[in-house]
Amino acid sequence: MSRLPTMQPGRLIALAVIVAATGLACGTTTATPGSGDRPTTSALPGRAASRSILVSEVDGLIANARAAQRQHDLHATRRFQVELIERLGLRAISEARGSYQRAVADLAAATARGDSHSRAGFRAELRATCEPGGLVGAFESCDGDVIVWGG
Repeated sequence: MSRLPTMQPGRLIALAVIVAATGLACGTTTATPGSGDRPTTSALPGRAASRSILVSEVDGLIANARAAQRQHDLHATRRFQVELIERLGLRAISEARGSYQRAVADLAAATARGDSHSRAGFRAELRATCEPGGLVGAFESCDGDVIVWGG
């Protein structure tokens, strides 16, 4: 009986990021210098309408990614994550995930030092970062025990 090789979740995320970045590089989106990897709203027809469509698309993708995570559907989760990367750009995703990972590391360090004041601040930061509609929750587990207890 043959088995398909399995990939570790971290490698799947890296693969999804590479695929999405390649798609962005090959895309026809108009961007201006200094705008990073996000299209300018002036390049899109109907500025206000485009923004609201983008926001509603992103909100829907975040909700779908979180639902897929709760259902342990790895393939759907990755598909929604790739779509988020395509919509928002790798830079925005990386910054959001970096903030979360720094807060988790800072919380662990404050816990190790026994610094309850800092722990409270980092837990509050994590709660804000991991809010239900937040981007981070589509990519990170936002483990409630870490946020509440710090380790």
